[in-house]
Amino acid sequence: MELSGPDNLKISWIVGTFLTCTIPLTLGMSCSYGERGSLTVYCTNATTRFFKITPYRFDHLDETFKCINCTLTTLEQGTFDMSGNQIKVMDISNSSVTYILPKAFIGLIFMEKLILNNNQIRDISLGAFIGIRKIRVLEMENTVGELHPFVFQELHLLEEMNMKHSKLTTLEDGVFEGLHNLRILDISYNKLSSISNQTFTPLVHLESLNLEYNEIKKIHTIEFHTLNHLLALNVRHNHIQNASVKFSPQSSLRSLNLAENELHLNTDRSDHIGDLPNLEELDLSANTIEKTPIGFLRGLFRLRVLNLSFNKIEHFTVGAYTGLPHLRVLNLSNNALTQMKVIGRLQLHSLDRLDLANNNLKEFNYIGLIIRAPKLSYLNLYNNDIECHILYQLEVAFSEDNVNFVVGGKNANGCSGNITNEDLDEVIRKLAEEYYITTSSTASILFFSCLLLLLVGVLFYIQFFVLDTDPRVVFRRSHGQTTQQDIS
Repeated sequence: MELSGPDNLKISWIVGTFLTCTIPLTLGMSCSYGERGSLTVYCTNATTRFFKITPYRFDHLDETFKCINCTLTTLEQGTFDMSGNQIKVMDISNSSVTYILPKAFIGLIFMEKLILNNNQIRDISLGAFIGIRKIRVLEMENTVGELHPFVFQELHLLEEMNMKHSKLTTLEDGVFEGLHNLRILDISYNKLSSISNQTFTPLVHLESLNLEYNEIKKIHTIEFHTLNHLLALNVRHNHIQNASVKFSPQSSLRSLNLAENELHLNTDRSDHIGDLPNLEELDLSANTIEKTPIGFLRGLFRLRVLNLSFNKIEHFTVGAYTGLPHLRVLNLSNNALTQMKVIGRLQLHSLDRLDLANNNLKEFNYIGLIIRAPKLSYLNLYNNDIECHILYQLEVAFSEDNVNFVVGGKNANGCSGNITNEDLDEVIRKLAEEYYITTSSTASILFFSCLLLLLVGVLFYIQFFVLDTDPRVVFRRSHGQTTQQDIS
């Protein structure tokens, strides 16, 4: 059928009007397939309206969608509802996203990773993530300033979430509701000042939590009590003053970082990092700790690495760490140590590395250390005040044991000369004396323990067999119970 002149003119006017209206909107905007094998679509200078009128059609080869120099501002319902797409990764970083409205990502049913980094999102509406249930990774670095409760409740399969370098000041109860499969959560470099007791309760499978570089002043006792699968907790560089962190008896925590806070442990306070049977690494460096109270490390049976560097500890007492049978690395460098005491009868059976650099040690009971740390292979004494003859003796003591020890700085000033036979004899004599004292004390303890058990057994025999006393009567009398038979 042929169109008449007026009809043809009318159609031309309609087409011209459409092109006139749309060309300015799409000027400079385009979507194109990336280099061969990249499986990536690059959309340049796009706006939200562009995606609804673009002639580009996605196919099964387009797995990654990346926006370059886009100005998306407000993500409305169906912004990315583009037919035929099988996008698995969407990267709309640096796209001036300010608001995300409900169902903004609907249509992206195959998406597994969403990257929203470096936007300035003011509000994420409830229901914003409806329709993308397969998503497993959500990146929002330098993006959010506020989060509403239940905002992520549709993301049941989400495993990783990154919100570091944002402007979060609070986390309300319920904000992580629905994220039962989340394993990794990074909220570092924000402005959080406190944590609610129920904030992390829904995260029952969380394995890694990073809260470093915030403004948290206090950790209560039950913030992390429900996180039985948590393996690593990092609260480095906050303003925490208390160290009474309580986990459940089923806790799996292996790494705890409390460095660069304001911890000041007092003997008259119930500070306690304990009852963590699986903890392997504990970092308490760069605090204001002057001593570790008795019982502070109680129950850390699997602890392997303990970092107490850059504190104010004045006395190094070996006995304070003998309740840690698997301790391999102990760092006490950059403290105010002036002396080393070797007390207690237990040994540091597994201690391999000991760092005492940059302290004020003058005397050093290396003999007691050798006996109580038989596996020691590295000792750092750099920049201390240890006398020269002790340094010579150390060299003798460790020369045949393959122990790598570091000296230098102020503790080596003015020390010169070679090892003499007198130095060797002195080391051998001290080792013999210390070993004799230690073994004698241990033997004495065992002897008196056996003697005490023997005396108890003799008394028991005399009481119940020689004197023929009924044990039940003794029991009742010891508990203040009498009967007429007893009286008679």
